[in-house]
Amino acid sequence: MSTSPTLAQKEARFLSAPKFAVVGASSTISKNGFKALKFLVDRHKDVVPINPNVTEVLDIPALKTLSELPDPTHTSVSIVTQPAVTLKILQDAKALGIFALWLQPGAEDDAVIEFIEADAQFADRCVYRAHALHVSTSSPANTTEALTLHEDISSPCLFKEPEIPSVPSANAAATMASKEVSVATTSQAAQTNVVPTLQQKEARFLSASKFAVVGASSTNGSKNGSKALTWLLEHHKDVVPINLKAPVAIQGIPSIKTLSDLPDGQNTSVCVVVPPKATLEILKQAKALGIFALWLQPGAEDDAVVEFLEADAGFAARCVYRAHSLHVSTSTQAKTTEALTLHEDVSSPCLFKVPTTETVPSVVAPLAAAPAVVAGAKHEISSPPGTPPVSKSLKLAPDSSVIRASA
Repeated sequence: MSTSPTLAQKEARFLSAPKFAVVGASSTISKNGFKALKFLVDRHKDVVPINPNVTEVLDIPALKTLSELPDPTHTSVSIVTQPAVTLKILQDAKALGIFALWLQPGAEDDAVIEFIEADAQFADRCVYRAHALHVSTSSPANTTEALTLHEDISSPCLFKEPEIPSVPSANAAATMASKEVSVATTSQAAQTNVVPTLQQKEARFLSASKFAVVGASSTNGSKNGSKALTWLLEHHKDVVPINLKAPVAIQGIPSIKTLSDLPDGQNTSVCVVVPPKATLEILKQAKALGIFALWLQPGAEDDAVVEFLEADAGFAARCVYRAHSLHVSTSTQAKTTEALTLHEDVSSPCLFKVPTTETVPSVVAPLAAAPAVVAGAKHEISSPPGTPPVSKSLKLAPDSSVIRASA
């Protein structure tokens, strides 16, 4: 039985693409077409404006139509156009197999929503104001209700960041980017500290513009270092291998020796595939450098690693790891047995182990695995203790304070 993704899951899928485009991009700074493009540019995304009436926006050469995109199946498209134009854009996007779409405020009407929802799989790839226009207007009373609904339910907006507590961060760049993939309900907004779920941290990791694998290997394809690097390459990520003892290149990519060699650490997500003792040193460097996000692969953590992570809530919020799985008392023989059982039953979240359970429906074959990671698919492995069930943790209502102006 298929399960429709939540709004947050669809937003995370959109932001996980390696390439982006803004249809209706504008050079007028007050227009949504400018704001959407600038939002993506500011976050170091590979983005192109699409508008037949301009030659460039923000010094980026503009395309005239979606059909000019060189790689549509790996491109997320933000739509900032009038509804009549949006409908034609959606028809073209569906035919081209666009990876994901985000309709900005003012881009949808009844006809647009009906077109989207006529195909459930296509709707799963679209961020839009679902059902906001679907209220009966058969009587004056119902007409009033419809108008109220239009006022109260706003479209999700890419460039209007939610006014909620963000994931704590050691640096400004990471704090800004974390808001893209962090979510909270209205009740959560009142809390002073919002701890991200495992799924939210995975989505944050995958939303980076650059990636690195510490412990990358080319000598043995069965090693996790090789698998992690291969996974990111297959999902079209800009990734560099890091290995102090490795040859000059790994899988054809020039390698670097340390995290400090990264040209843009604050916008780089780092996958860690080394023994726990080495992991601890890597984490200390990553924290000092303000690395955007980290994902510790199975076998990379022990008690000392977990304790270091959890000593700083802001840093832990940027790290995907097996939280708390090693924290079991071993004061008695019985408890020692319990600890061993816990080690066997609770597995680390794994970047390159693609879930085989139900994923968000998609017609894009090359990236079928990647959306599953950020779209809420259940992992074969157990979730870390204390992590809310994915089906509940990412449900939220659209932000009610977004900009509503049409493009």
